Amino acid sequence: MIRPFSNRLALVVALCALAPTASRAQGDGLALRIDQPAEQQPIVADGSGMVVISGRINRGASALVDLIFVLDVSESTALASGVDVDGDGEQAPIRIQGVLRSLLARLPRWTLPPDSVLAAEISATRRALERLDARETRVGIVTPHADDLSEAARTDLAVPLTQDYASVRAGLDAIRAGGAVGNSYFERGMVTAGAALRAEPGDRQSARRRIVLLADGSPPPVESIRGTLETASALGRSGIRIDTLGIFPDPAREGPSSLRGTELMLKDVAKATGGSYQRVGPGDDLRTALLALARDEYASIAIENITTGAAATQIDVGLDGSFYALVPVQTGVNRVVAAVRWRDGMRVGSSRDVRVER
Repeated sequence: MIRPFSNRLALVVALCALAPTASRAQGDGLALRIDQPAEQQPIVADGSGMVVISGRINRGASALVDLIFVLDVSESTALASGVDVDGDGEQAPIRIQGVLRSLLARLPRWTLPPDSVLAAEISATRRALERLDARETRVGIVTPHADDLSEAARTDLAVPLTQDYASVRAGLDAIRAGGAVGNSYFERGMVTAGAALRAEPGDRQSARRRIVLLADGSPPPVESIRGTLETASALGRSGIRIDTLGIFPDPAREGPSSLRGTELMLKDVAKATGGSYQRVGPGDDLRTALLALARDEYASIAIENITTGAAATQIDVGLDGSFYALVPVQTGVNRVVAAVRWRDGMRVGSSRDVRVER
């Protein structure tokens, strides 16, 4: 959770001297950019007296980001997530065992349980996509699985890296249509994602590279765990960050020892690459957890109209550092300042004069 600066005066003192649109950072490669509204461009506030402030937080040589979601589509993701994913006011029963589990995993799109773990993964990825900036961020999707333990792992690059988010949404529809099948093979998923991230055109060489791995609580094949951790370490050494989310809607479904093993693997994968791990437990909404992941690297963020002293009432941040805030304004010129502090203490700030007409 992003927390506002504990000392608002410190924020104002640190930023009110900034020239409009300026950005300052304690170190190289840090930037906070305010894109909208444009400097001194007259705008009209809505009926609530709010304006949208949007921009980009960046830590690295470039604002470009290449992001791949690795989605778990194994058989067990057809089971209930414990959350009302489709918003119909009902939730599917959590516990479904035996042969019914296998049958559910192969249901076609129009009968796939709408509140399944797979449906939650797809919904969460869609929500995360809404927070990204297609001008600078490419997105891809990988779905690793094998039909049985004796078959070589098959990995689908369901959506190659693209800035066409309509094609990403179409890819998510196709994943849902394909249903949940087989076993999880995250090692091959990460290999495929890593290869796609490394195959960057010349103008993307400086892009930040990130993998977000979503996995349910069912353990992957034992023989794949060591390879998964070795692959994660290799990707981390090449500068690719992996964030992981473990989905555990029913701890009794797989048994405590299996769940602990899966969770430890996911934590180790994230740790090996400088990423974060999020646990999605019973009753937790995966969509909320994935959005929270975008904020995890920040200790605090504040956006304030220092002309009136009013702070932003809402701040949303995407996995690529894109941010959107609702800020109260008054007629005339409003100086809006923004400041971000990372968990390691690094800071950056920026400001913008916003001219409001009624």
